[in-house]
Amino acid sequence: MRTEGEARAERHRHLMEGNRHIAECLEKHRRLERATRAKSEKEDALRALRAEYAQTIQDLLNGDFCSECGRSATEIRAQTGQPFSVHLRNVSGVREPASPELIARTRQQYEARIAQMVTQIRALEREISDNDTFFCRVAVRNSLSAWAYACGREAGYRRQRLIARDRELRDLHEEVVATIRQLGTLQMDTRLFAAIERLREEERRRRDDIREHRVRFRESNDQWEASVRSEGDRYVERARPLFWFPLTYWFTRPHVFWYSVPYVYEPVRSAQEWRFMSRMRLRGLPPEDIRRYLRDCLESATHEACQ
Repeated sequence: MRTEGEARAERHRHLMEGNRHIAECLEKHRRLERATRAKSEKEDALRALRAEYAQTIQDLLNGDFCSECGRSATEIRAQTGQPFSVHLRNVSGVREPASPELIARTRQQYEARIAQMVTQIRALEREISDNDTFFCRVAVRNSLSAWAYACGREAGYRRQRLIARDRELRDLHEEVVATIRQLGTLQMDTRLFAAIERLREEERRRRDDIREHRVRFRESNDQWEASVRSEGDRYVERARPLFWFPLTYWFTRPHVFWYSVPYVYEPVRSAQEWRFMSRMRLRGLPPEDIRRYLRDCLESATHEACQ
C-alpha cells in the first residue's frame, strides 16, 4: 500500500472478508449448538434406556412379569406410572417369571434401540466435528487485525497528505512574508507603503487559510476516526456470539500535534515603515483619509497622491 486510496481499499477489503468469515462462522456456530444440544439429549436418553434395559432384564429374571399384559414391572412403571402391585390388582394378573424366548426377544429389542441411538450420537459427533469454529474464529480475529493495520496505514497517509498541504500553505505564506521583509528595507514612500499594506492583507489571508485548513483537518480526523471506530464496533458486536470475551482492536490515530509544526506569525514592521507611519500621523490625517489616500495610490500610479 503506497497511497491513501490503496490503504482505504485494503481496509474495506479486510472488512468485507471479515464480515464474510463472521457470517460463515455464525452459521457453523448455530449448527454446532444445535448438534451439541441434540447430542446431550441423546446421551441422556441413552443412559436412561440402558438403565431401563438392565432393570427390565432383571425384572424378567426375578419374575416381576405380568401374566396378563406381558410386560415387566419396570416397563409398567415407565408407561403407566403405577406400582407393579397396583397394576396386578387392576388387571387381575399374577407375578410369574418370563420365558427364555421372551427374555431373548426383549434383549434383542433393547439392543436394537440402543444401537440406533448410538448411531445417532455418532452422527451428531461428526456434525459437531464438521462445524468446529476454531479456524473460522481465527480468521475473524485475523481479519480484524488486518483491518486495524490498514486503518493505521490509511491514518498515516492522511497525516502525510494533510501535513503536506499545511506545508504548501506555509510556504506560500513565507513567500509573502519574505517579500514584505525585502520591501521593508527599501526607501519608504507612499506607493511602496501601499504595496506593502496590500501584501500584508494577502499575508493575513494566507494565515487565515492555514488556520482554516488546520480546523478542517481536526474536523476531518474526528469524522474519519468516528466512522472507522463505528465500523470496528459493528464488527466486534457481530462477532460477539463467537467468543467468550469481546474482540479488541487498535489503530494509529491520524492526529497531528500542531506544536511540532511551525506557527505562522504576522511579520514585524520595518523601521522604514514605522518612520513613514509616524510622518503620516504627523500630518494629522484621520484614518479614513489615510485609507483613501493609500487606495487611490494603489488604483493609479499617476494619481496626485502618489507624487
